[in-house]
Amino acid sequence: MQYGQHPVRLIMISLGGLAAFLVLSAILLDHGEIVTLETVDEAGRSHDTQLWVAYLDRTPYLRAGNPESSWLERVRAHPEVELDVRGGVQRFHATLQDDSAVLERLNRVMAQKYGLADDIWGLVADRSQSVPIRLERIDVAALRGSP
Repeated sequence: MQYGQHPVRLIMISLGGLAAFLVLSAILLDHGEIVTLETVDEAGRSHDTQLWVAYLDRTPYLRAGNPESSWLERVRAHPEVELDVRGGVQRFHATLQDDSAVLERLNRVMAQKYGLADDIWGLVADRSQSVPIRLERIDVAALRGSP
């Protein structure tokens, strides 16, 4: 069979491969601890993004695989975010970390925690360009000025 002789068959095989990839990706995305990050855009609309979380010295960290992702841009503009972890919503102040040692450590912890799923995402994203985000819990009582 020559290339182009059966274009419908080639299209069907390609679509089957794409479907298999999407199913595998969906399964891998659900692997491990998934949190929902709520960010706010310039118009005040909230946006939910599902992400992996890892802990360095008991402090939660997120990792943006793309330094230009829309959710990261919203965090830069409005660093006060909410995180839904297992049904419990907490407020955090997000701080982007520009420290290669922190990124290297976070990459190791994420690789250990998420295993094969992290390996596969690593094929898509250049981990050296990832942005670590440190989350510091905001004490609601302190915000209200309560003793």
